[in-house]
Amino acid sequence: MRGCVVRCVVLWLLMATAGLGNALSVKAVGAAVYVNEQHVLTLKAGRNEERAQVVANSFRKIAAGATLFLKKRDKNTYEIFEGERVVLTVTKAESVAQDSSAADLAGLWLGRLRAALALPALTLSDTSVRVGLDGKATVKLEGYLAAKAVVTIQDSDLVSLTRSANELSIVGRQLGQTTITATVGSVSKSARVSVLPVATKFPQTLTISVTGDPANGDTIKSAVEGAMWTRFEVLDSAAYEFAVPAIPGLGFSQHTTIPVSVTASAPNALPAKGVVNVIVKNESISYRAESELWYSNHPENVQQPGNLFGASLRNGEAVRMLYHHINDSPAGIVLMVQAVNPTMQPARLLIIPGDSKPDKNPVLAGIVAAEQLLKSWVKFSGEVVTIPPMSSIPISMRRLAPQETASGLCYLRLIDGPAEITVRTDAAASSPADGRSALAMQTTMPWQRLGAAPLDARLGIAAKSPFVYPWPFKTQSVDYSVGGRHAFVRIGQVPISTVNGEGLDGNFGVFYSIEANCANPGSESADLEVVFEASAGYSGALFVLNGEVKRTPLLQPKEEVLVAKIKLAAGEKRRFALMTVPLSGSSYPATIVIRPVGSGSSSMPMRQMYGSSTKQ
Repeated sequence: MRGCVVRCVVLWLLMATAGLGNALSVKAVGAAVYVNEQHVLTLKAGRNEERAQVVANSFRKIAAGATLFLKKRDKNTYEIFEGERVVLTVTKAESVAQDSSAADLAGLWLGRLRAALALPALTLSDTSVRVGLDGKATVKLEGYLAAKAVVTIQDSDLVSLTRSANELSIVGRQLGQTTITATVGSVSKSARVSVLPVATKFPQTLTISVTGDPANGDTIKSAVEGAMWTRFEVLDSAAYEFAVPAIPGLGFSQHTTIPVSVTASAPNALPAKGVVNVIVKNESISYRAESELWYSNHPENVQQPGNLFGASLRNGEAVRMLYHHINDSPAGIVLMVQAVNPTMQPARLLIIPGDSKPDKNPVLAGIVAAEQLLKSWVKFSGEVVTIPPMSSIPISMRRLAPQETASGLCYLRLIDGPAEITVRTDAAASSPADGRSALAMQTTMPWQRLGAAPLDARLGIAAKSPFVYPWPFKTQSVDYSVGGRHAFVRIGQVPISTVNGEGLDGNFGVFYSIEANCANPGSESADLEVVFEASAGYSGALFVLNGEVKRTPLLQPKEEVLVAKIKLAAGEKRRFALMTVPLSGSSYPATIVIRPVGSGSSSMPMRQMYGSSTKQ
């Protein structure tokens, strides 16, 4: 045959045993060839179905107990022999079509052919079958008697079975065990079938809500992870892992779907692998300024378990909450800030978190927490969390060793639901925590690990805190003219007050907007510097410049750090703005100075702030 890839040599099949007829089953299905119901090869080089029939005819004539071996005709051609006769020829054209070498392809097909010829008269591809409830498993009948086998089920209530040629499809209907049996005459083979629960089911779709202009990728990713930890449906005993892909920011009022790959397993259950589609909606929630500052700092040094703060968050209201507590007891404690919904309506709460891991340096704890909040606050990027009726969620949950500090600064707004919910801070005696609670204590967003929990009556009613300060914003302006006196702005100097007149020394957690009007009346350009001085003691500071959050090093008393440099041309006037906030744990009041470059009077060298230059 011209161009033929496969040459067949006529061989007569010897009977292996009397009375069984031809102890070999061969068939061609399209371009594939099966021996004893086991796939041996599929042809790809051309005229494949016709050539598959030729190959099948050649295989039918292999003698029982025959020895097959491989010979090389040339570097591109290999042949399978039975004795001195060629059973199959593999050429370059076929090996190229199979993306292989002729030697490797011939060796592969020879191994499969030998395995198929060695099969017993009847066998099942799997004799211990595990199938999920409503799931499907496949078992193949193999051997030269497979086509004649009759298949029966011991208990048809547990599984259903369909047969296509010699492939059995088994569907689990009820949990339990049964047996399927294939029989030909006196030959019988059985498989034990176990119908098991599945660790999880796919597909699943979850929906989450965020807000922001845009909602930043970190906010979205953490919200997706939270949904996977708290709302992904699995068996109670299941363990699972998932991978969230990189997520860009999401524009205002937009939505997207994030595919999350998941693998799950559980004892006495089938593992599962699939994709959960998480629909992310950036809700069109416009920024609402915080009407109050909630100050959870009394006592700052916690010596025993108890309630530390309580306040009511009204529907539609936005607040800024500061919490800063040091464990001053000889034992470990757990500090928890919770949002509590004691009503029969679900409550939707917008959270922009700022929470630091516990630290023995209270200044560092305070700056880390506030930096997290500011980076999302400037874009109004947060997560909308639903608190079910008669439930609570943890806003912060930290285990503190003696003398460690827990610090946080967060934005809270009740979007809709009941007229009000309660937010409270409590200290509890430390006790061993299960895996999920232990992980929750290591994250800045513990509700994403624990979700909502039924109300805990043991906590009792939170005392209403007097430390609630209306309108936690200050705007200050300053003028500076080159050649004149240095300009000074004091941060945390004049305290805001509660409705009862209780002042907040240091104004910790208050947002300062500073507007500076600079002028250069001279005939030459001038370079100015904006400097932060730790006037009252050991401190750190955060600034928002041109929409970017900048963090200073931690400063010793009276030490300075360069915040920005400004170049003014001759006769130029310029207005610029920056924002800052007195930080928990730091010492305030502090001072911002505008002056000519290099005119500082401090004996200490001036520190450089990371990314300190402003855009010109």
